[in-house]
Amino acid sequence: MADKRTPPSKSGTAKKTTGPSKEAISHRAYELFQKRGGKHGYHVQDWHEAERQLREEHKSGAAKKTAAKKTAAKKTAAKKTAAKKTAAKKTAAKKTKGS
Repeated sequence: MADKRTPPSKSGTAKKTTGPSKEAISHRAYELFQKRGGKHGYHVQDWHEAERQLREEHKSGAAKKTAAKKTAAKKTAAKKTAAKKTAAKKTAAKKTKGS
């Protein structure tokens, strides 16, 4: 009889997440613990809050980078347009002088 089980997944095929690392979450959770005065018994809440904060920061940081790239692209395009206009004016001035 043929084996109908699903074959095990190949190593290296797992999707990589781009969220905060466990180390970063751990550091933030410890900061929250310290801000609360070191009161024990809230480690799960601290972990989840740290995760939430870091994900939010990651999202806003990515949005800022995207906006900065768009602004830079607009500035570059504006410079190119201005350079073309300047070149066209110079060419027109040369033609006028030559006539």
